[in-house]
Parts: sequence; C-alpha cells; structure tokens
Amino acid sequence: GLVKSKITIPFWRHFYIFSYSAIDGATFQQREFYKYFRGQFFNETYIDLEGNDNYCFVLLFDILEEFRKDGDLVRLEILYKQFSSHYPVAERYLKDEIIKEHSRRGDFETAWVMTLENQYVSADQLCKFERKLKKTLLNGDLMTRLSGFSHLTSFGQKNIDKIKPYATDLLLDWERINERRFLS
Repeated sequence: GLVKSKITIPFWRHFYIFSYSAIDGATFQQREFYKYFRGQFFNETYIDLEGNDNYCFVLLFDILEEFRKDGDLVRLEILYKQFSSHYPVAERYLKDEIIKEHSRRGDFETAWVMTLENQYVSADQLCKFERKLKKTLLNGDLMTRLSGFSHLTSFGQKNIDKIKPYATDLLLDWERINERRFLS
C-alpha cells in the first residue's frame, strides 16, 4: 500500500501534464520532493501523494522517457504493474503506451488483450485489431460494450448474459453465409 511521506509534500496545483519537462516549471521544493518520490518508487516504497497527482504524472513520463532510451518492454511492464496498483489516477496513460508499443512491435495479440481489459473499447480499435489479427474479434460481449444494452426491455437486461452467446452465434452464421468477416 501507500505510505506517508517522511518529508513534507509541497503542494503542486493540478494542471495537465503532457511530458516529463513539466518538472522544469516546478519550484525547487517540488523538484526536490519529486527526486525523493522517484527514488522511493524505484525502491518499491510507494508514497501517498495526498492528492498532489502531478508528481505521479511526471513519474509516468519519466518512466516513458527511460523506456524510449532503453526499449526494455519487460521492465516497462513490471513498472506499469507497480505504478498502476499504487497510482491508478495515471494508470491508463502508461497502459496506452504499452499497448502502442506492442502494436509497433507487431505483437497485436497482446495489444488486443490489453485493450480488452480497458473499460472502453471503441469500434475503431476493434476494426483496427481485426485487420491486424486477420480474425473476427466482435462477439456478443463486445457488441454490448460498444452499443450498451439500456435500450433492451427489462427482460433483455436481466438476461443479457444469455443473449451475448446467441448474438455471437448469429454473427458467426452471418460471416459463414456471406463468406467474409462482418467488419471487413
């Protein structure tokens, strides 16, 4: 879990951070605390930032800059697990970069599995991965994630888990009859 910092955490007014260079605009005290926070993170001591999330966003981009230099995806994924379990506010940004890296390396299967773990999957992402993997990925579960099911009757909503496999079967039948993937 998170531990209380042994030194005072300088308040850092929230703003959107897009790169590690945001640290350049920090005060001396904020930069000093960041060095402490970073050191603690890499020593597997996770500091409660008490709402000062800018520090974890700077760390996120710091981790990504290191990755861009060394290209060690295994290390990045280990850091992602540590980071995401302690600083979930910024977790998805690091995960998105890992997904992009797997795609860049041609490992679309891993990228797709990680994408599926996200709460939101877009139709665009689905189509992209179907093209890359050359197989049907759309199924009853994804159909309900993409379109929702609040429009169904209360009976349909209560029985959605029984409807999903039926929708998958209908989709596969359509593809067999038409001799092509639904989203091709």
